[in-house]
Amino acid sequence: MKIQSVDNSKTNFKGVLNSKLLLNGLEFTAKNGALVSAGAMFGLSAVCRPLSILAAPKADKKDKQYACAKSFASSAVGLGLTALITAPVVNAIEKIDKNPEKFLNSETLKNLSDGAKNVTKSKTYKLATQMFKLGSGILTSYPKAVLTTMFIPAFMTAVFNKQKSEQNPQIAEISDSKDLSFKGKISTKLAYKFADIINKPEFQMFSKKHADSNFAQHIFCATDVATTGFTLNRISKNPKIESENKKTLMTNSAIACGLTIGASYGIDKLTEKPTQKFIEKFKEANKNSPKLDKYVEGIKIAKPIAVLGTLYYLAIPFVSTIVADRLKSENKA
Repeated sequence: MKIQSVDNSKTNFKGVLNSKLLLNGLEFTAKNGALVSAGAMFGLSAVCRPLSILAAPKADKKDKQYACAKSFASSAVGLGLTALITAPVVNAIEKIDKNPEKFLNSETLKNLSDGAKNVTKSKTYKLATQMFKLGSGILTSYPKAVLTTMFIPAFMTAVFNKQKSEQNPQIAEISDSKDLSFKGKISTKLAYKFADIINKPEFQMFSKKHADSNFAQHIFCATDVATTGFTLNRISKNPKIESENKKTLMTNSAIACGLTIGASYGIDKLTEKPTQKFIEKFKEANKNSPKLDKYVEGIKIAKPIAVLGTLYYLAIPFVSTIVADRLKSENKA
């Protein structure tokens, strides 16, 4: 009797591709990419980035501690602000998704449909709405820079116990800051505001032109550049960060940002074909799912998050810490 062998590897891989955990994660990423990015960065910057910084050889100990304190502060502030600011934006876009005919005019629905029966499934519409959802992360740039810089001395005290105790009122200053929360139910008003923008022909033309672009990565990189720029400005003006470490901390941040963005686009290009192959296999494994388009949208947003996270919080901090410290030593010499 001949027994046929079964290739379990393909079966198991297919099972992974349509697992409930993965599908739920991708759907949430498509819905709230900015928050997923902030959450991933929170985990990486609270643990992985400090370890990478501390592992840098021959770098000044105090400089490394300041870089770690900035990482702790940035991760905590970034997650909190992103959750706060993106929530009403995501809710507003969801209202449009559920009833596009209510918010968008007939000409807009026709232009954004790209032949799809449901406008919400077209690539052009997805880009148009993701511009608001992912773009909301940019709104956190300035308040994040302000609060991160305020928190750095507090984290230096709490984690490394190297600052004077009288600098602890930093936390009190933060609690006295202006209330950044959004109050009231504003999602419906926002939905109409966003719809007014989407109804503009120029906005639709832009969405059509860039529907196949790597928009998610562009937005994440722009957010990082804006946040880094604001943070450098705030660090330079903060009297509670020791002057002898201030310039090195700023140099470290600038180098990390530049290297990360440059390397991320290179890696994105190298992984373009493997990613497309993965998406095709994923589509085959979930071809009968009514949410397939949302899952694929989630994959395209998750990729730059993974690439930027790996670079910015693992590989680059090690390099930027060494380079910043070498530049400091050369300037002293």
